[in-house]
Amino acid sequence: MPLPKCRPGFTDHIFKTAAGVQLPLRVWPPAKPKAASAANGPERKGAPWLLWIHGGGYTCGKWSAPTSWVSSAFGDRGYGVVSVGYRLQPQASMLDMVQDCVDAAAWCHDHVSPLGLNPDRWAVGGASSGATLAAMVALRATHKPRAFVNVYGLTDTEHYLDDEAVRAPPPDDYVMSTDDELAELVQDWDASNASVQNPWASEMPPTVSLEDARAAFGLEDWEPTREQFVRSDLYSYVAKNRNLMEIVYRRSKFGTDTAFREHVRSHSPYQVLQKRETFLPTFFMHGTGDNIVPVVQSWKFAERLVEMDVDIAEVYDEGKGHVYDLGFEEGDEGWKKNVEPCMAFVDRHLK
Repeated sequence: MPLPKCRPGFTDHIFKTAAGVQLPLRVWPPAKPKAASAANGPERKGAPWLLWIHGGGYTCGKWSAPTSWVSSAFGDRGYGVVSVGYRLQPQASMLDMVQDCVDAAAWCHDHVSPLGLNPDRWAVGGASSGATLAAMVALRATHKPRAFVNVYGLTDTEHYLDDEAVRAPPPDDYVMSTDDELAELVQDWDASNASVQNPWASEMPPTVSLEDARAAFGLEDWEPTREQFVRSDLYSYVAKNRNLMEIVYRRSKFGTDTAFREHVRSHSPYQVLQKRETFLPTFFMHGTGDNIVPVVQSWKFAERLVEMDVDIAEVYDEGKGHVYDLGFEEGDEGWKKNVEPCMAFVDRHLK
């Protein structure tokens, strides 16, 4: 599948610096802004927008180019889109990543008005591991979003910790790394070494041309580095060793399993939700054949929201696996079944 080109018309911003690492975000104004009616009053000034948090197993992923359907569906419907760059593991912990995304939301509240967006009319969304962070933003942001878009989200990280421990490890499929090199990398917790963007090996030359990669990332001077291939291999390494949750939650800092699990629960959206009385209206989109983030992750979260009398909508695409949405195009079956209900739900809560 060819890489989709990054949607043009964006502006890039730095929302904070942490340990010397600049954290970026990219803002797209709506492609078709809707004129505000004077009758709507000042509260309606500016377009609604989505804060999008990419997935990638907390290890890879791109802030510079959200999933293509997200950019086109929201942009063409009169929404702005903001895509966040956060620090990745192993240098960043789950707490670091959550704080980065909460800080990005705060920056947006203070800075999006001049970009044509209404700081109070926003939703937060994410895919896979990005949904973990998006859910935590929904729980912890000072200025609350109005809806949450959960795309095959990993929202019960304690459950995933147990699930990960019994998974059959995948075969070695490193591009250019060795176990020894990756074992050393996974111990590098120096925050100044953190990466904020790392494409998958399949998105970089020689699999695709440099020209196509640059167009897909919206980065005209981008050059692949050996470090980026190694970090792509790191995802395979932690999957093989079944210890991603232990790394991002810093298991080695806790003397007992009880203390560690309490720490995980305090930063796991589903577990935090057990102590809350309300949450955002939430749209769920998940393939029932997902063997990376099992669909039970969405089912359990949705069940809890129903208990709380929260408005939800759900699309469970039968037999579809992880990242099944990457090839969606407007008007095709996947778009009609998944994207159109998503947009109708978000419209209901933001417009």
